[in-house]
Amino acid sequence: MNALSNIDLRFYMWLFVRRLPLFLFVAVVTGAVAIALTLYLPRSYQATAKVLVESPQIPTDMAKSTVPTGAAERFQIIQEDVLSRHSLLALADRFDVYENMAEMTSTDMYDDMLTRTSITPVPVEVPSGGSAATVFHISFKSDQPEAAARLVNDLVATILEKDVELRTARATDTVAFFSRETQRLDDALRSVDSRILAFKNEHINALPDSVDFRRNQQTGSTAAPSGAHPGRSDIEQTAGGYATASVRQCDTGLP
Repeated sequence: MNALSNIDLRFYMWLFVRRLPLFLFVAVVTGAVAIALTLYLPRSYQATAKVLVESPQIPTDMAKSTVPTGAAERFQIIQEDVLSRHSLLALADRFDVYENMAEMTSTDMYDDMLTRTSITPVPVEVPSGGSAATVFHISFKSDQPEAAARLVNDLVATILEKDVELRTARATDTVAFFSRETQRLDDALRSVDSRILAFKNEHINALPDSVDFRRNQQTGSTAAPSGAHPGRSDIEQTAGGYATASVRQCDTGLP
């Protein structure tokens, strides 16, 4: 309490007023430098697009894919292709990114284009049991806003086009594989059928499905047993026996 009462506020006010020109000078110089930097430094605009990459919606248990590459892995393959040296230099030439392109080397342009271009994956939180998804932020910096927007749109279109081409190529390879397997199995089946036919022709009299074999089986099943009249069935013999017994009974009854 005594220390606060000993502070001379008038002294500090006098000191502030005395140093006020110095404070104003520092503030003016700092503001002028900031304004000069804002006016004279090259302007930079950034255009950003978002691409949503989702995993397949069909469960793997229901339809197992013959190509196990996921959507995120496929997008990374496309990203490496898009950010290649040839692709970035072609973009710089197509959209006139550099005014003094003739004075720059291809290595300098590639390094600068790689610095301006950014592809950042951002995972999306999904409920438990849902399919995983990732949002890719594709951005490009340029001193011309229209050029930055057109270049980002071209990047997105190129990525989507390459994705379709990649999936179509893999689907075509899968269809070609199944076609080859179908042809191979068909040829194998034809070979087995021809071997079976040749075997039947070679052993036509010994096979169960031949006419002679069936006729012999039928003749053996209808043959009369020993002691019976040839050519008469068991029913006919039994009926004949009953008829003979009836006749004998009639004869014994006569006077």
